[in-house]
Amino acid sequence: NAVNYGFFTGGLGVHYGIERMGAMAVPSGVGNTERQLEIMIDFGVTVLHCTPSYALYLAETAKAKGLVDKLKLRIGCFGAEPWSDEARRDLEEALNIKAYDSYGLSEMTGPGVAFECQEQNGLHIWEDAYVVEIVDPKTQQPVADGEVGELVMTTLDREAMPIIRYRTRDLTRLLPG
Repeated sequence: NAVNYGFFTGGLGVHYGIERMGAMAVPSGVGNTERQLEIMIDFGVTVLHCTPSYALYLAETAKAKGLVDKLKLRIGCFGAEPWSDEARRDLEEALNIKAYDSYGLSEMTGPGVAFECQEQNGLHIWEDAYVVEIVDPKTQQPVADGEVGELVMTTLDREAMPIIRYRTRDLTRLLPG
């Protein structure tokens, strides 16, 4: 888990999720890239969670140090910043992994709002935790399925501070099915 463990909700949120799944979390945090690679090799890490830009830097460093073949990585879970299909291909090729996207917002509980499945054809929002609307950013009226608009979210599982119709300012579209 190579993300910040400070005020960024991704560090501890993902850490506790890893443990809840019954896996071992290696809380490496950010920075000290050569040490990160050493930890990944020593612990036989099979899944990497971090930002895609840091993963690209890890891949460059691993390649430069001749360490790629020593890594046992199979999966990369990346988020907290936008990244391109080209970056995904570069990561998958450089680290010999399957790279998955994730989406989260601190306002909505942090990481875990939406993830990709094995099809890697868009993100799936946790429908049991959020009501999702896609609206025209100017009129705030709903747009048709498949049309690009602003993501508006309502929490379903927050007790102390429910959030109703939060405008994310993120542009996206809903693809049913």
